Amino acid sequence: MKTINSCILLVLLLAVPLAAQNRFVVEPYLQSPTMQSMKVMWETSLPSRSVLFLAEAKHNTLQPEFNEIGTEAAETTMHSVEIKGLDFGSHYIYQAASVTGTDTLWGPVSRFSLPDYMNEPIVSIVFSDTQKNPSLLGHFATLFAREAPSFLLHTGDLVESGPNKSNWTDQFFYPLRNLLRYYPLYPVLGNHEGNTPFFYQYFDLPEPEWFYTQKKGNALFVFVNTNIDILPGSKQYRLLEKALAESSETWKIVLHHHPVYVSSGYYNSITQKVVTGDPNLPHLRSLYETYGVDLVFNGHIHNYERTMPIFREKIDSERGVVYLTIGGGGGKLDETAITRTWYMAEAKSRHHFIKLRIWDRKLSIDAIDSTGVAFDHWEKVKERDSLAAPLIESSELCFLNKTKVTVTNPNPSGHLVVAVNGNSLATASDKIEIPLQETTLLSAFVKDNLGGESRTATKTFTRLPLNPAQKKTNGKISVEYYEGFFTQLPDFDALDPIRRIESDSLTLDAIRPRAENHWAARFRGRFHVPETNVYRVLLESYDGSRLLIDGREVINNDGMHYEIRMDNYVALEKGEHSFEVHYFDFTRRETLRLWMNPIYHDLIDFNSYLK
Repeated sequence: MKTINSCILLVLLLAVPLAAQNRFVVEPYLQSPTMQSMKVMWETSLPSRSVLFLAEAKHNTLQPEFNEIGTEAAETTMHSVEIKGLDFGSHYIYQAASVTGTDTLWGPVSRFSLPDYMNEPIVSIVFSDTQKNPSLLGHFATLFAREAPSFLLHTGDLVESGPNKSNWTDQFFYPLRNLLRYYPLYPVLGNHEGNTPFFYQYFDLPEPEWFYTQKKGNALFVFVNTNIDILPGSKQYRLLEKALAESSETWKIVLHHHPVYVSSGYYNSITQKVVTGDPNLPHLRSLYETYGVDLVFNGHIHNYERTMPIFREKIDSERGVVYLTIGGGGGKLDETAITRTWYMAEAKSRHHFIKLRIWDRKLSIDAIDSTGVAFDHWEKVKERDSLAAPLIESSELCFLNKTKVTVTNPNPSGHLVVAVNGNSLATASDKIEIPLQETTLLSAFVKDNLGGESRTATKTFTRLPLNPAQKKTNGKISVEYYEGFFTQLPDFDALDPIRRIESDSLTLDAIRPRAENHWAARFRGRFHVPETNVYRVLLESYDGSRLLIDGREVINNDGMHYEIRMDNYVALEKGEHSFEVHYFDFTRRETLRLWMNPIYHDLIDFNSYLK
């Protein structure tokens, strides 16, 4: 009987659920360092109260004198405590804790410093494309720590699938848990993150977060999101231009995911002419050259490539920009280029990371493979700082009747030299406003009393003819569907469509059923604008596409290619207008997107303008 009762008691005990135990989903890690503060973040499985203990590192002591310096009264699973009032150049020891009722979950005892970059070198580890390889990432973490970096830089594709939380917690943060508690990480978004909320949850970055800058000593680091609009009419381009133009730092370094120059990837094969980089980014070359960028880091292509210093499509050791593709952080490796391009300095297909070192007027990089062996080295020395090019700004790149342009000298000395359509305009001030009523090419540089000159900034401002409104008509969008082995947009008027469809919106989903590959479509319809204005339109497609408004071609995005964005401007009178969108699919994923809005406003889906 006792045996039976004991068995029943055991069954009853096993049936009673045990109280859930709090644990770290993401162990404590560092974020957002300044000259006087640092943030510690972590994530727990249960809502709990955050507590942080801090001690300043001292000599001749075995036990840190911890003080409770940060706490959050509210219970939460995502914890963030800011430590203020710190001294740069000092070292600190910290320990995070989460309190749930009478239980306390303790993080490891860790340390950090706030380097005085004016009196010590900048040492950073730069890596990229770590997705889907946590074992290699954990191995790299050990190699990173040996270099004792001041901070870490990541150029995107931190994870394989941004919306998948376990990719962040198990495949990224866990392998780096014993690294990120000592060194803060500055990332940019890659295409695999997909602008997921997890990126913004786990990283505390300056606004607007998808674009931000950091100044470290005499170096400016600019973090750019090349997954979204960065064409010259975009908000992000203007942020980037302004950050570079107003920088007085000796060194300017830009980080983004996609490559401006690279010799492999992007349809590069033995039968094709080499594509020199991401086709969405070539306009960044002149921007980087104008404002003296020294180094651009990117990932996306899973190998290593360093370019020669490039300036105006030529090798220029003094003025050129060096581009580094560093996509060997863990993803499946890509082969390097079959033939050497004119700008290639070194290329290797191997997993790797970069050690970046800056001290005063010398910058160097070492490419280090997964065995800890350096296989490439490059350095640059600047004898003096150069004058910065002027910043040319206007509320409108394209205008209806008139606009006003401002030219500013960002240097503490020197004077502006401005030319309007090639005609010099005398000025002795650091800022000049120029009214424009016609299409104008404006250029400017800065000259000092010793004869030194900055690089020349150039912009064209275009006066647009107004497209008059058309008569109102009723009806849906007409869609014509064609099949054929198209390698470019066909002459639709010379073909007979297989099927005609009516649709309420501009979307490929309107064409069902359709062939898997090798087909084309023409969309024709009307749209309504609520005010007379200059409108920016942006067309993205994979493969080719074309946009016509009121019978005039506005964007030609033809050809076999992956997702390419192209934009243009059109002046529209309030009322109704006609549009045509042409599209063809050769192979792989079908993509067709169109956005529009008044110039310098955030773009919205073109379908919002349909009536």
